[in-house]
Amino acid sequence: MFHIGDRIAFLKAIPVKGVCYGIESLGDSLIVGFQSPLPRVEILSEEGAVLNTSNTSGGQLFVKLYNITVDTTTETTRILVSDSGNRTVYMLDDGLQLLQAFQRPSGGIPWGLAAVGGGQVLVLVDDRRTSTDTLQLLDLTTGQWRTLLGEEEGLWWPRSLVYNQAKKQLYIGGYEDEVKVYTVSE
Repeated sequence: MFHIGDRIAFLKAIPVKGVCYGIESLGDSLIVGFQSPLPRVEILSEEGAVLNTSNTSGGQLFVKLYNITVDTTTETTRILVSDSGNRTVYMLDDGLQLLQAFQRPSGGIPWGLAAVGGGQVLVLVDDRRTSTDTLQLLDLTTGQWRTLLGEEEGLWWPRSLVYNQAKKQLYIGGYEDEVKVYTVSE
């Protein structure tokens, strides 16, 4: 069992070129999302060598990259990227090629993401038109969105989340001075 305690020690700094807005690990590589100077996703070695990058041909895909998550529960690895500038969740393959783009029919800005398995991802959405914040479940197979939580359940400007599958708990953070914890029942 991993115990954090006081046993964490600085190992090294990996140089990158840009402001990091999301990071995931995949095998021996890191998947890093950058918002500037050019919004992009890069796959890096643990030494910092760029193994692959998005947006190298055909123009810039992202406008304001915010967060990334990785879904490894299906036959192929899928990297999901929220772009608050384009109001889009992008799905990339492990070679950083665009597979699909998802936008809510009713609009809204996607922020935090969490892959939860079964080809589904949780997405925190801020709909500035209606001044509502929601937690949406996006089905990557059908492209369907479903509202799970809203302001009635305590969401206010949510920006980040993580789902702990073992505990069946969802943690959501935002502009409040707290992380909200929700239980998930099947």
